[in-house]
Amino acid sequence: MIERISLNSLKFFYFVAKYGSVTLAAKKLFVTQSAVSK
Repeated sequence: MIERISLNSLKFFYFVAKYGSVTLAAKKLFVTQSAVSK
């Protein structure tokens, strides 16, 4: 079964791919690193 992905999760994934770093993506999104890592 296919699980649905939240829009926030998709945005986090995009930013990590764009910046190549969870830490940098979190800084750009103004959230904690652990929020992006989830």
